[in-house]
Amino acid sequence: MQLCTADGVFGTCHCAGGPGPDCTPGQTMGCTCSTGRLGAETCDAAGTFSACLCDAPACVPGQSAACSCTDGASGAQVCDATGAFGACECEASRPDAAVIDAGPVDAWRPDTGPRPDTGPRIDAGPRPDAGARACGSCDAIGIRCGQAIDPCGAVLSCGTCTVTTRSLALDVNDIVYDASRDVVLASVAGSAGIRGNSVVAIDPHTATITWSAFVGSEPTSLALDGDGARVWVGLSGANGVRPLDLDTHVAGTTFTLGTGSFGDALAPGALAALPSGGLAVARMESSSYYDSLAVYDEGVPRGATTTEFMGRGGDSIVALSDTTIIGFNNQDTGFDLTRFTIGASGVTGGHDYSSLISGFQTTISFDGQYVVGSSGDAVNPQTMTRVGRCTPTGSSGTGTASVQGGVGDASTNRIYLAIGGTFSGDPLTALIACDRTTFTEAARVALSGVDGSVARSLLLPGEGLALLTPGDSFSSTMTRVWFIDTNLVAVAP
Repeated sequence: MQLCTADGVFGTCHCAGGPGPDCTPGQTMGCTCSTGRLGAETCDAAGTFSACLCDAPACVPGQSAACSCTDGASGAQVCDATGAFGACECEASRPDAAVIDAGPVDAWRPDTGPRPDTGPRIDAGPRPDAGARACGSCDAIGIRCGQAIDPCGAVLSCGTCTVTTRSLALDVNDIVYDASRDVVLASVAGSAGIRGNSVVAIDPHTATITWSAFVGSEPTSLALDGDGARVWVGLSGANGVRPLDLDTHVAGTTFTLGTGSFGDALAPGALAALPSGGLAVARMESSSYYDSLAVYDEGVPRGATTTEFMGRGGDSIVALSDTTIIGFNNQDTGFDLTRFTIGASGVTGGHDYSSLISGFQTTISFDGQYVVGSSGDAVNPQTMTRVGRCTPTGSSGTGTASVQGGVGDASTNRIYLAIGGTFSGDPLTALIACDRTTFTEAARVALSGVDGSVARSLLLPGEGLALLTPGDSFSSTMTRVWFIDTNLVAVAP
């Protein structure tokens, strides 16, 4: 008998009774029983085959054993489901033997174990819903207080809401949040004394100014550039727009906006930076008369503009993408939302949608999925339909004096609202979190000593809100930037 060596070749032939073992201990060989049925003989520890086993199953199903072919070559027997070896399969009897190219002898390689990791595997299809892992846990879905609905539909109780407030009294016109530097940028009016006509950076954790930079006459609207390197500043006193580098704190060159339909210089209204570059500017010919919407690349107009805003509001515009701008008319009772198309040639299109968001002081923001009004309304910008309105418990949820400062967060499925008194200017009484699926109040925290009439609200993810409240001579309040630290604001899971 010849035994196959580790090199894949047969060794010296060992004959029964001769020197060396007849077989490898544990090896199984087919044999013929007296009944004609195939049996099996197993090599013992001494290297000798035992008697042919016929009464018990000859083999384990799937087991393979060597056998002799009629031409003297070696074949193989495979154990079938009954525990018996099948016929000896020889090379010439295999159906596919004629077409298999076995290659050179040295092409055979033994199995050396698991293959090394060659890198990330290709995603073979949709993965299971990750939200399913968050069922039954407030922490897993980022909710830190109040009630929440988990992905399995269960209502969770997530603890008590707490709040701390601080503020900075300063004559500010607009605010934006620079998340990469964790500061709130504010445009400061010329009437603010030594800080006037500048942009300041405010630490939201201490409500203190960390740096300031002069930008020009009467800075108003702000827009953070798509790459976060600069902030664009509207200058109503200079009828232009100026960039400010946020690393060097040095202002760039001011560009002007041309003249309007009445021949007067155009001033900047609301600004919206496009994600990949470019700046949309709502241009106005007087303090309340909006002339047109235009897009600029480093101060150079793209060409086509639209007069869709003419005579109406342009106080609030948001960029959904490089190709879509949404504007809100908060200057007359039309309260239109308008969707504009942006391209290489400028602004085209412009279709109005009514009865989606309302309010003279209402502004809009984009939370990554919905256009959210400061009134608590949420609009799907793809279909231009209202998804819902967040209604505080025990309130109609209507009117800018009662519901203010609405801002959304798609990552945590929340809309946050400030609740004021009956009249404009009354102090704020509460901050609420609204579930964006049911549009019902999920949690509330009381506020004390916070001025009302919110002009701008910013989400500070995982921390709280920043609110801009203009001064009111009637109630002797000053313009302030408020920082509301609260666990009511969820953390993205």
